[in-house]
Amino acid sequence: MRAVIREFESVKREVSTVFASVWQRQADRARLLITGDETVLRHALRKLQQQNLMLRAGVLSARVSEAQPFQLPTRRVIAREIEALYACLDSVATESGAPRSLALESLSTNIAALLELRKRRRLLAAGPQASMFLIALLPVLAIAVGELLGFAPLSVMFTPIGAVLAVAGFSLLLVGVRWLRRMITATLSKENLVGFECELMVLALAGGMPLQAAQKCVANAILESGSTWLSVDQFAPHGAVAGALVTAELTCTGANSILLANAADLRRKSLEQLEIAAEQLGAKLLLPMGLCVLPAFVLLGVVPVIISMLGQWSIG
Repeated sequence: MRAVIREFESVKREVSTVFASVWQRQADRARLLITGDETVLRHALRKLQQQNLMLRAGVLSARVSEAQPFQLPTRRVIAREIEALYACLDSVATESGAPRSLALESLSTNIAALLELRKRRRLLAAGPQASMFLIALLPVLAIAVGELLGFAPLSVMFTPIGAVLAVAGFSLLLVGVRWLRRMITATLSKENLVGFECELMVLALAGGMPLQAAQKCVANAILESGSTWLSVDQFAPHGAVAGALVTAELTCTGANSILLANAADLRRKSLEQLEIAAEQLGAKLLLPMGLCVLPAFVLLGVVPVIISMLGQWSIG
């Protein structure tokens, strides 16, 4: 009887563990579907750190993959890219025999850099987005001020000429706001993971591969992963990897240090380019403001007031 009870308790614990695991996966999936890309990046970073901790504790790589499979519970574009990066990294580590912990640390560092880049981008976009919001409110505020001053621009809107002004003004305002939003998004929302090809080369060389074999291994892994963030063009004569290897050969220094320095320099330049683009964005926003928002302000806030004033004077 006691054996049956113990067996029942064991089965109950296993079922509870399974249900808890399923519940956690569903909760993670729901949270990632609701929240944005930054949550996906943090979730991926946490999984990588968990795998790395297990490896450092002496758990075999196969057991780590079984216990903590790297699968993000969402189909966002950024999740597919992170999974492709992980597959590329895993392929290079497996073929070269490099330490898996080194591979996980490399990807963790790059994801942390992406999170920092997104934080900086959010700060840089705050000013243009606030400007866009205030600019979009200008025509509405002009109508409200006209009503408070007694010019009654809203009464003009219900006349035939007022209806034409309203349609034209709000159409221009809508076009201007969409134009502004698209310019801000195109300038400040470019996702870019630079320098990772150099770190893949460092990983392959850390496994003891010859230089030519390491280049071939990394290039094949990039092509097989299908990641749009990685490019085999970096191995061309003008690419970052090729340039780092030439520098290492000319200076008679280790290729690993040059590759890592090159990757860090590329990330620094990427951040500088983002800041330059944000500074130039203020001047670029003048175009939709001058062509769309300002005419909308005149049509909705100025012309109805003038028509109302002329009507009052004619009556007087």
